[in-house]
Amino acid sequence: MSFIKDNIMDITKRLNISLKKLSEQEKILLKNNIKKFLKKDTKFFLWEMLKNYTCVQHKEAWSWIKDFIKNTKCIMFFNYQDEKEAYFLDNGNILQSLLSETYNFEFYITNETYEYLLCFNHHDVLFATGTAEAWLSSYAKQKKISIYSITYK
Repeated sequence: MSFIKDNIMDITKRLNISLKKLSEQEKILLKNNIKKFLKKDTKFFLWEMLKNYTCVQHKEAWSWIKDFIKNTKCIMFFNYQDEKEAYFLDNGNILQSLLSETYNFEFYITNETYEYLLCFNHHDVLFATGTAEAWLSSYAKQKKISIYSITYK
């Protein structure tokens, strides 16, 4: 097992959190569907390849994600070189509980219909693309935190 997978499995047992691993077929579907958010595919840092996004740098920005996801299901995955597994989670509160107990690693969040992609990286930057962009812009403005928006043609 990998560091990330070990960490997640330990926490889910300790906190009695249920999550489901994506099957190989579901991971292929995930990879194919998030390509629409990327300038080009990569096996390394996906956030470096985002086409259009809004981002904010704040060490606690990872904890805001639950406010976007709320009670909807989400998929959590990682840079491919760090961890090959991906997981379904039932809602933002479960995601928050899990992430609040983990060690430092980059992660990505999307939904089952691939309408958005969120990433929190090792620079404490939260990236939002798709339907999550407007949410992050509004959320950061409410907190009086600077946002950055990038669009590639």
